Amino acid sequence: MSALLKPVPQHRRMELADLDAVMAIENVIYTHPWTRGNFSDSLKAGSACWVLEIAGVIVGYAVVSVGAGEAHLLNL
Repeated sequence: MSALLKPVPQHRRMELADLDAVMAIENVIYTHPWTRGNFSDSLKAGSACWVLEIAGVIVGYAVVSVGAGEAHLLNL
């Protein structure tokens, strides 16, 4: 019997360099997708922007506005 290790999903902060991959997902899953500018503005504004990777490939993302003791999910 052999043990095969499956890649472990990992999250990290989103970077401007990730936007091509994020936009590829965004444009497939939403009928009214955010623009690249929306994501760029969120990064510049200091929103909590995260990507989820499996084996180094971005498979998901989240944008959250955090303040005043609460959080608002802006995009997932």
